Order: sequence, then structure tokens, then C-alpha cells
Amino acid sequence: MDRPHPTIATSAALAVSLLLASTGCGDPEARSQWLLVVDTDAPITGQIAERDDLPPDAAIDSLRIDVLDEEGQRIDGRELTVPDLRDWPLSFGIATDASATLRVRLRAFRGRDATADADGLVVPLARRTIDRLVTFERAPRGLESVGVLLSFACLGSLPSFTNPSTTCIDDERRGVSPSEGLEPSPGTAATLAGTSALLAPRPCSGSGRSGTRCIPGGFSVIGDERLAGLDDLFVIDAAPSIPIYLSPFWLDRFEMTVGEVRALYAEGAIHGEPPLLYDPTNPDERYCTWLGPDVGDNDGMPMNCIDILTVDEICAARGGRLPTEAEWEHATRGHGQGFSYPWGNAEPSCCGAQVGRANGPCGTDVGPAPIGSFIAPEGCPIADLSGDDVVDLGGNLIELTSDRAQGYDTPCWRYDGIAFNPRCDDGDDSRMSRGGSWNNSPSLAHAAHRKRYIPSGNAGFRCAYDDEP
Repeated sequence: MDRPHPTIATSAALAVSLLLASTGCGDPEARSQWLLVVDTDAPITGQIAERDDLPPDAAIDSLRIDVLDEEGQRIDGRELTVPDLRDWPLSFGIATDASATLRVRLRAFRGRDATADADGLVVPLARRTIDRLVTFERAPRGLESVGVLLSFACLGSLPSFTNPSTTCIDDERRGVSPSEGLEPSPGTAATLAGTSALLAPRPCSGSGRSGTRCIPGGFSVIGDERLAGLDDLFVIDAAPSIPIYLSPFWLDRFEMTVGEVRALYAEGAIHGEPPLLYDPTNPDERYCTWLGPDVGDNDGMPMNCIDILTVDEICAARGGRLPTEAEWEHATRGHGQGFSYPWGNAEPSCCGAQVGRANGPCGTDVGPAPIGSFIAPEGCPIADLSGDDVVDLGGNLIELTSDRAQGYDTPCWRYDGIAFNPRCDDGDDSRMSRGGSWNNSPSLAHAAHRKRYIPSGNAGFRCAYDDEP
């Protein structure tokens, strides 16, 4: 008679309870089983509406359970939708009378972000999944209950199935044996959902320079699978998405203006190559805002047509630097809210942002607009203003960041788990820019879009500043 495979039985209410699995091969006695009581400190989607301190980007609502044999092949499994806080902790029994090693793979994730494989099984996004491997190296003695915590600190850390196999248990135990971290279940303990220390926003501790706004640190996700495949000489793919954790920082409220750059030249604070001069006869310079160091007519206009090295010098002279891609997107998408635009998820409109003026539906007022033109446009349902009171992140000029132009699937962006204060410095001198502009289609205003920076009439910048007590 063949040895019976382990089987799973789950409780209907997904609460901690005594679960009896079926007997195997006609045995009159119940087979021994492991009772796994699974909890998490990640937020559950059902908590998001009730707690505004939890980032929606971090929420989970699904669990995939795979029982594996010694070779790592799937024997049995379940896919559970568990969006309600009352679902947690959840429990299931694995009935087995086998003495060989038993492996269980547990993956917690957001169901809406998953796809399906050829067999119809749910495949979550690897970088957005808490993925833990559990190994039982002996058979259970009757009914044995163990607790397993799916730690949010392990988000995006993949287990290894090679010999010896490893997994992430928590922030202090990464790459350890999957047989570790298994404790007898407390049975009636309340869920830890939403309690990870990585979920709390981190406010600025210092005071920023005049004209800046605090961008709280914390967890969020950069990139967007909905934009996957958009990749050409100008646009770089915004997928796969990456979980990040940032320190708080300060960001200029407005894009850098001509007047501010003129003042720095006049003070002798910068000496780099001047911006391209406005020339109405030259198609590449007819929308440049620089009229020369001594002409102040455009002082309220955003600075464009400027070299990367000069931009770096300007930000350094102000005690700052360019924002990283991660910082820029974190600020624009509501630091963990996952917004498509700085004002939320409503599509851009011609009255609410300086977009689509030359290549889109908003064919008036071609060229950059004076800063602050869309803070409170009369009669318009949106305004190009973020929740942190930062202006024109959605339109006017695309904005230079400090990162090199590399895809999210390249080594520069590969992290084991959550990326802390990431920045890509590998590759050639080309840089990434973000946001929409007057010259681009409104669709390119999506906060996850990534573009190569080219000094031009539709490209500018703003500076970021470290938070210092």
C-alpha cells in the first residue's frame, strides 16, 4: 500500500479550533496531524478603512498554503481569502502519518495584485508577498498545535528550497532553517495584525528650510504592474513594484524657479554651465525659461533646459540634494496610500494640472506655467497639490531625480525584502525623471511612470533635504 500523502483541513470560520482531518486508506483511527495557527503583524485590508495610520500599500487579504514533499513538489494546498480582522489568527490541520520531513509554504499577499498560472493556481507578486517555509522534521504525536507568525519584516524575502533550505522568520532571523521559530500555539491569543513597527509613519523631527514641506517616512511601494511593458528610449518600465521604507525628509514645495537660480549665480554660490537661453527661433529652446542672469521677467517660472551637473550644484548650494526616485514617488503617492497622482486617483484634467498642452487634449497655454498656477483652480474638481502641500508633482515639468536610469529588474534594484532608503547609482550618467509635464500626454502624469532625463523645455527639478533634528 502506498504511503498516504498529507492532507489539509481548514476551519470554516478560520478561527482557532480543533480540526479533524480524514483518516487515510481506510484506517479506523484518525491520522495524526499538525494544527498550524497562523497569524501576521501585517495589516489586513479590513483594517485600512478604520485606521488611517496604516499604509494601504502594506495590506494583505489572501493566504496560499502549499504542502510540499521532500523534493519540494506540491502535494496539496489551499487558497484562502481572509480580508476580515476576525479571520485572524486562522488555523488548519495537516493530517499525516508519514515520518519523513514535511514542508509547508505559506504566502500572505494582496489578492488583487496576484495572477494565475497555467493550472489556475494563484501566483502572488514575489516582492509583495510574505513568503515563509515551515519544515516539520518528525511526525506529529496525535494532534500537535504550533503557532506560525508571518512577519511583515519578511515581505519580499524569498525562501530557498536548496539543501539546506532557508526562510525568513522575522527581522532578526533571516536565512535560517525553516524548522526554527515554531512554538506551541497559545490557542486563544488575539491577532497581531497591523502591529509591525514598520507600519507607523515617521514624522520629521527637525524644522525644514523656508519653502519646504515635511514628507513623513515609513513604508510604501514604488512601481506599478499596471504600467508594465511601457519601455522605450524615453520611458523605462515601472514594474516589478518594490516595497520600500524611507526616512523622513523635506521637499521643496515648488519646482525650482528662474529667480532662485539667478540669485545663486549672483551670489557666486554656483558656477556651473548656465541653462539654455530662451530662443523663439529654435524649436529646442523656444520653451526655455532662462532669459539670462540679469533679466528677471521670468523669475516666477520653473527652471528648465538645465544640465544635470548644474542641478546637482544648485541643490548642494541650498544645503540639499536631488530627491531619489523612491522619495519622489513616496511623496507623490501619499507615502503608502498608493495613489496614482499627487491629488489622489482621479484622472488628470486640463483645468487641474499643466499637462497635455502640446501632445494631448489640453491644447492651450502651451509651455510651462508660472509656479502655483494649479494650487486652487477655480471650478476644477482637482488641483495639482499633494496631501503634504507640495505643488506641481503631477504636471508642469517632469522632475529630475538622483537615480541612474535602470530598470527595476536590474541588479541595481534587487533587494532581499524591503528596500531601505534605496537609490540606484549603477550604470551610465543618464538619470531618471518623474512626473507629468505640459508637453506630455496626461497619462504620463501617473506617479509611477519613469522617464529618462533630457535637458529640455519640459524638464525641471526641485530639491530634497535630509531631516536633521
